[in-house]
Amino acid sequence: MRAWLGEIEVKSNLCLLLAVSIAALSTDAEMLFNREGIEFHGSLKVLIEDAAICRVSEDNLDMAEYETLRENEGASLQLWEVELYAENGSGKSLADVRASVLIVAARPPCTSWDPTEAYVEWQGSASHSRVPLIGDNFVGVERSSKDVPSDQVLSRKVHVLTLESEKVLFDFPALSYRIGSTQTTHSDEQHTLRIESESHRLEPLCSSVDQKPCWSVLSNWTDCHVWISTELPEIAVWFFGEGECFDGRLNGTGKLVLRYQGEGSMFGEGQYVDGFKQGDWIENWLKTEERGHYDHGLRTGVWTGKDNVAHWTTAFEQGMKQGVEVIDYNDGTRIESSYESGERHGREIRTYPNGSRRETPYVQGRRHGTAIVVSAEGSRTETPYMAGKREGVEVYVNDSAPQSHSILRRETSFADNRRHGAEVIDYRDGTRVENKYEKGNKHGLEIKTYSNGTRSETPYVQGKRHGVKVVASADGSRQETPFKHDKKEGIEIYVNDGAAQRHGLLRRETTFADNRMHGAEIIDYRDGSRVETTYENGLKHGMEERRYPNGSRSETPYVKGRRHGLKILTTADGSRTETPFKNDTKDGVEIYMNNAASKPHSLLKRETSFAENKKNGLETMTYRDGSHVETPFVEGEKHGLQVRTNSSGKKIEIRYVHGQQQD
Repeated sequence: MRAWLGEIEVKSNLCLLLAVSIAALSTDAEMLFNREGIEFHGSLKVLIEDAAICRVSEDNLDMAEYETLRENEGASLQLWEVELYAENGSGKSLADVRASVLIVAARPPCTSWDPTEAYVEWQGSASHSRVPLIGDNFVGVERSSKDVPSDQVLSRKVHVLTLESEKVLFDFPALSYRIGSTQTTHSDEQHTLRIESESHRLEPLCSSVDQKPCWSVLSNWTDCHVWISTELPEIAVWFFGEGECFDGRLNGTGKLVLRYQGEGSMFGEGQYVDGFKQGDWIENWLKTEERGHYDHGLRTGVWTGKDNVAHWTTAFEQGMKQGVEVIDYNDGTRIESSYESGERHGREIRTYPNGSRRETPYVQGRRHGTAIVVSAEGSRTETPYMAGKREGVEVYVNDSAPQSHSILRRETSFADNRRHGAEVIDYRDGTRVENKYEKGNKHGLEIKTYSNGTRSETPYVQGKRHGVKVVASADGSRQETPFKHDKKEGIEIYVNDGAAQRHGLLRRETTFADNRMHGAEIIDYRDGSRVETTYENGLKHGMEERRYPNGSRSETPYVKGRRHGLKILTTADGSRTETPFKNDTKDGVEIYMNNAASKPHSLLKRETSFAENKKNGLETMTYRDGSHVETPFVEGEKHGLQVRTNSSGKKIEIRYVHGQQQD
């Protein structure tokens, strides 16, 4: 409860009697706030531990739990000194200075109290006739009529008697003064100065930040604490059972419930002694249950646990893992670990149901030494560690690799837990890959050699391909690809002077920008054919021209990767075909002409209507002898009356329905 509000208005002449040096005050005092160069400080301290004995009458025994706990022998009272002082560092003269603070504590229900010799001696030396209990108004309001010059220190001491187990604190400190005709008041409602008696001081107290271990107050028991050693910040702690709270610490047996932020709840059942877990405990969190023994809040001995996927035993000593921990998973996996002072120390062995096995050496919580992994398929990996990091050459061997592309052996150099140096990989089919690494990134020339004689060399800079990659194939071809920051950039050249087939690729030059074809591409074939194509952002864009050794030639317009416009094909026999395209589909009238046709039945001209890549409309064919055929199409099928006229003018009519000739 908030017991009294003392307002101390310090006079300038009062400071001559009560002021002490700033250096002396600063050792115990705390600055409550600083406004305009005027500092307001406060301090609390215990002058006499056992200053008096608080007693109650028999009628009031039910009011005093502390009396009952002490078998009516009386409760000890402490004498506190509350000191306030203000320092005028504003550079201005002040008047009407008033300092106030709210002292918060519980008022002892004493019907009488007996001073001790230490208190009587102090009271006599200080010329105090009476020091009241918390709750009495023992300090009045005084006003200063004289100015307070700059750099002047004003102070005032008051004294309070309260129970040794109670907390005393400052709250809502305020300071008012006048400069000239302007009256100013400063306060800080957010600042609280707490000082507790030694017997009741519990440090550290749990806060909203992640601070473990710490003392946490019970949500259902005011000012009663338990020791919390878990890592997650709890929202609230409850205790349900039988017990008592002495000196702010729980003593009793029952159930503890901890509610965590976003992590569910933890439940425990056992005994508390002086706020610490003691004896046998059962603890549950989510779907995990653990059983074991506590000694003064620290796990000790062998603990057992289980959840949905595993069960385990762990040896503890003084709250830390010490000895062997064995975890058995439901799928048959087993982990055996050794601990020393809470850290892995020794060899950890993991066995898996498929026969795989992993052995990892630890020294003071870090992997140190050679870890060995033997897989079910027969492969073996040896990894050197130093102080928790891979350091040295890791060797992987799989003599039983079944497939041709399987890795047979791999040696990789590590430094500071990253690949650094040479790496050599040999495959079952005879392929070999040689890499160089620097601080975890490929850096240098990667060389790949294949069993058929093919070889590639790729330059890397800080993990990215950068430079000209060269591939020399077993068939004699050679390809050079320029890279810049892991992207193709420039002209890629492919040459195959040994191309055997007539239509084999002889040479190709392709321009790249930002890893996409962009610009000209020229392809030459062994038979003399040539294809010239223009690309934009990876798509054909512009005119593609094809020339053939017999003299034929085609020109196809592209827009963003699709044929769009009029394609023209000129053949060696003199014919010409013009085909209209729209968004990569034939659309419009395709015209074929062959003025050089010499035979009577040779096709002289053909006009065919297309829509969305299908014949749609009338197709007309004219022959050298003067005959011609007119055929209607719908959606790519003959549909309607076909008329055939021969060279003598005779007509033949045939009806089609959806491509089927009608009788």
